[in-house]
Amino acid sequence: MDMHFMRSGGFAGMATQVAGEVVFQNSGAVVTSEPSGYRRELTSSEAQKLRSWADSASAHPVKIQPTELRDAYQYDVTVTCNGKTIQLTTHGEQDNPELNELMNWIRHECESIWQYRIQQR
Repeated sequence: MDMHFMRSGGFAGMATQVAGEVVFQNSGAVVTSEPSGYRRELTSSEAQKLRSWADSASAHPVKIQPTELRDAYQYDVTVTCNGKTIQLTTHGEQDNPELNELMNWIRHECESIWQYRIQQR
């Protein structure tokens, strides 16, 4: 299983865009973001929760129609699990409780990547 995510848009557009990848291993996972060099090993508990949320999202795919929001972030998520790929595009709004925790994690991780990136300058 792997997951790619990207935050784009917002008031500053490309300047605030961040992207990351999560690679799951036996009992854990690693999230990275290039070219900033961001790398974080997830605890086994966090990896297990993230795997569960991603499994749930891929087992029950939902078609999310993003609303047009001026100066809002857009989140694009791709989860590949057992040869099956799902893609979500959202501005963070979720009516689907199964995706709330996953999107909360992605929003938080995007902010962590952003903070790491600005500290490197």
